[in-house]
Amino acid sequence: MIGVHIRKNIEDNWGYYGMLLGGAFIILFGVMFTLMFKAVFFTALFIFLNFVLAFLLKPFKIFRLGLEVSMFHTVLAGMAYGAKIGMVVGFLAIAAEYVAFRKKWAVGLFVIPSFLVVGYLASFFAGMDVAAVGVWFTVLYNIIAMTVAYFFFGGKPHKMFIFASTNILCNYFLFTNIAPWLMELMI
Repeated sequence: MIGVHIRKNIEDNWGYYGMLLGGAFIILFGVMFTLMFKAVFFTALFIFLNFVLAFLLKPFKIFRLGLEVSMFHTVLAGMAYGAKIGMVVGFLAIAAEYVAFRKKWAVGLFVIPSFLVVGYLASFFAGMDVAAVGVWFTVLYNIIAMTVAYFFFGGKPHKMFIFASTNILCNYFLFTNIAPWLMELMI
């Protein structure tokens, strides 16, 4: 009688149990994968998060603000896993934003290569304070990007200032509060 009840319960709730079983399998696989292939795991995670965040923020036209994680992911990947991974993450992270927000690709001709450079250069700072390196890259990038946008793409100073200041604040928060902890997991 009890066996029939258990079988009926499983049959009635198979979708629920299947999701639990599938979730447990994914977590187990994720833990094994992470322990064995951290670089691959975090690279895929960063790229996935950039795509998801870009598409989630799109309806809010938040791209006018500098709330993004591309610099954060690029610097972390470059510092933890070297120039090649940093460049791949940098390229795909910023490309996700351009696809999601349908940004001007002419500007992308400057921005995308600059993230490749950041991913490459971040590798030279491996072992250093990730917060300091990340904030430094963010500030330097924003200064160069604002200058290029103003002189070559007719950027409006007030819009560039809003973007740069919110981008620096966002990345400052990420690099000082999350990056040290995340870097420990990554390496």
